[in-house]
Amino acid sequence: MRRYLRGSMDIDITYAEDIPFQSKSNRNEIPETCVAVNTDEVDKFFGKVKSNMVVWSFQEKIDCQIHDIGDNFTNKKRRRMNLQCSSGIFEASYSATFASSDILTSENGNPCLNSYIRACCGSNRIPNVAHYVWYKRGEMSFIAFLSMLSVVRFVRPCVILIHGELPYGRYWDAITYFYPNFVHIKRDIPTHVFGTKLTHTSHPSDIMRIETLIEYGGIYLDMDMVLVRSIDSLINFPFVLSSQKFGIFGSAFIMSEINATFLHLWMNEYRIDYRPNSNIYNAMFATRKLAKKKEHKHLIHVEPFTISRPYGMSRYSIYNSTKATYNWSHIYGIHTFIRIFPRTSNETTIKTMNNTFGSICRHIFYGDKELCL
Repeated sequence: MRRYLRGSMDIDITYAEDIPFQSKSNRNEIPETCVAVNTDEVDKFFGKVKSNMVVWSFQEKIDCQIHDIGDNFTNKKRRRMNLQCSSGIFEASYSATFASSDILTSENGNPCLNSYIRACCGSNRIPNVAHYVWYKRGEMSFIAFLSMLSVVRFVRPCVILIHGELPYGRYWDAITYFYPNFVHIKRDIPTHVFGTKLTHTSHPSDIMRIETLIEYGGIYLDMDMVLVRSIDSLINFPFVLSSQKFGIFGSAFIMSEINATFLHLWMNEYRIDYRPNSNIYNAMFATRKLAKKKEHKHLIHVEPFTISRPYGMSRYSIYNSTKATYNWSHIYGIHTFIRIFPRTSNETTIKTMNNTFGSICRHIFYGDKELCL
């Protein structure tokens, strides 16, 4: 049993038992008491994904369907997920609302929500739940919208949990219209770990993603992380990270079973070797150190350059026109590092962006990676 500080609370968490896992059913099969996610409206509005993953020459431009986000989804009637529990039995349903801020709210660790996730979010090792941390970000950007849209398109999660505050703006209005199963997890941002003050701005989010996956399991994504295809081939591992340049592991995308042992080992690194002046050591180098130990190899699956950063691609390369026809069909997703991109990215500008970033954005938003007319 490990003990660590979460916020101001002293928490005991028992290590997960490491046993072989056998999938019992398809991740889309859910009990009748759950609310099934329907993404038909997404395909109807954006079009089904039909990118040609064989030809990468981009010799012909296509007539991209016009998708006007604008204010078309502000104050528009939408579905809201509801969840109630009584005597250990949950009841899930939908109701109508006109406000994108009107979504299901829950305290962190709510037993009712935990019961729903265990019963309704697939019987595979990794629950079909997506997580985002949102603090002091304000209005939702296009790339954050694209991240959530890619998850809805390629994962079809049974629920998406937003930890911290809620986004707002036209893109948030749109994604909550197309996808109703959002839950706002109310919690304070961590300020300390094992009694030591968190000093770097990225460290509270680093801690939150570990704690969140211990509690709920599922898929964690940074707001500028996008997927390009299904991740179903990874859902029966206990824990998944992707390697990237310089031998470090990316932490912008994490998959984990509930209460994964590797998560506890990772958290323990903050106790024995927290480096407050490094923004990446505990988040990226420490995981590699743990994974290299022979006794830990069965606890983690490492994807070789298929999630955070494709092989041979620096974080700047995806914005370079010389990499416009890079074959990214082998990857699951990519960390865009949008903060380093000087151009404005939105549904209009991506039409003619002749680089890997542009083709990936079009693949998700327009359903086709080709350049638009």
